[in-house]
Amino acid sequence: MAERAMFKCQLCKQVTPAKTKAKRVVLETRPRIYKHPADKRTKITPPDTYGREIVREVIACPECAAQYNLQKDKA
Repeated sequence: MAERAMFKCQLCKQVTPAKTKAKRVVLETRPRIYKHPADKRTKITPPDTYGREIVREVIACPECAAQYNLQKDKA
């Protein structure tokens, strides 16, 4: 069985111990409009879909991810 590699937390810049699971923390998102093509047979254009997409995310240790999410919830 393969061992999990160590990684460097991009928030605290510390190298984590082996077998520590990395957490992804979303730092920035932006609105997105998804346009759909018209159906050629019926000539009906479906409505646009609105959503959000990730612009920037980092890999963090579980402690930093929990602390970041706690701060984000308070704001």
